[in-house]
Amino acid sequence: MARLAKQRPLSHALNFATVAVPFCLAGVAVAAAIGGANAAISAALAAVFCLLGGVGGALCRSAAADSSRAIPQMYLAIGIRAGVPLLLGALAHEMSPRAAEAGLLYYVAGYYLLLLTLDTLLSVHGLRDTTIAARRESPASG
Repeated sequence: MARLAKQRPLSHALNFATVAVPFCLAGVAVAAAIGGANAAISAALAAVFCLLGGVGGALCRSAAADSSRAIPQMYLAIGIRAGVPLLLGALAHEMSPRAAEAGLLYYVAGYYLLLLTLDTLLSVHGLRDTTIAARRESPASG
């Protein structure tokens, strides 16, 4: 059982990345079709920034198995999930006028919301599966 608990954070982050990458690639393709090369580059940067934040947040949140550390780790996960894309997006926006003109921060906001939704859906699905498995393992009370 302890071995499964140690593997769970990494497995949740990998599941999140596996589901999120195709959505990010589709967004980059749409940006390229609509706005050209600069938009595609900005969308790709935003996707990478949000994926880094999302995977980091998923790792941190999933590692919060100990109930005494759950709340601080949740706050840390929220900070990583929101802070990494915003910080990297703001830095890239200031350093690259072409990325700023192509709407980098709009892409960051869009990818952030998309990946947050995906992670929430995966977490709810995983929580449901965990609850069902726990009910199957527990002895019948009655």
